Amino acid sequence: MTQPTHQTPAQRLGYNVGDQFVIRSSITDLGWTTHRCTLQVGDVVVLCQDDGTLVPLFEADGVEYPIALHLGLVAPKLSPIVVSMNRQYHTVSGLHVRILCIDRKGPNPVVGIVRGEDGVEFVHHWELNGVKSVPGSDPRLSLVEYNPFGDLKIDEPVLVRNLNDEDWRRRHFAGVVPNNRVRTYPEGQTRWSYDPDWGPLAEWLQCRRPTSEELAAQLSGV
Repeated sequence: MTQPTHQTPAQRLGYNVGDQFVIRSSITDLGWTTHRCTLQVGDVVVLCQDDGTLVPLFEADGVEYPIALHLGLVAPKLSPIVVSMNRQYHTVSGLHVRILCIDRKGPNPVVGIVRGEDGVEFVHHWELNGVKSVPGSDPRLSLVEYNPFGDLKIDEPVLVRNLNDEDWRRRHFAGVVPNNRVRTYPEGQTRWSYDPDWGPLAEWLQCRRPTSEELAAQLSGV
């Protein structure tokens, strides 16, 4: 078994003070009593203090928030993109986007249709970097490249491997890194039991949900 290291949990994940992150899940249900949390999905926060725990401090608009790293609430801010017609995108907040063109005359040449949470579609425009260049635009509608694992939930049972000829390994989903590699908790752990002293989150090239038959066989001990 991997021996403990002297890095902080944030450092083991490759995070450093000053790095930017995007809020990827609701954090209004954490029950903080000393922090009135106004952060929303898609907001950008900065790691401002790494105290060596699983709950370092993040800052946004001069307010500090303790956010647990192992709950999948934040993700590293992705590098700028260049929108292309041959790639798929969604908004930072997870809404489906269908790109119509990238050469509209005038500002914000990228035109697409966004499917709202209620299923109603609307037209939106962006610059080629996926951000709308209009003051006051909702940052949650900025574009990110489609993540094929975006519908997986933290702690969900998954099967992972790196090569086609490898056996699938049973793990629990722990998120996705910017290169679309899947992260899982080590040693069969979940976010509840995860102890970073015994190793970092593992990264995988291939990931899929187990079939109902595979789940039933595992639960029955077959």
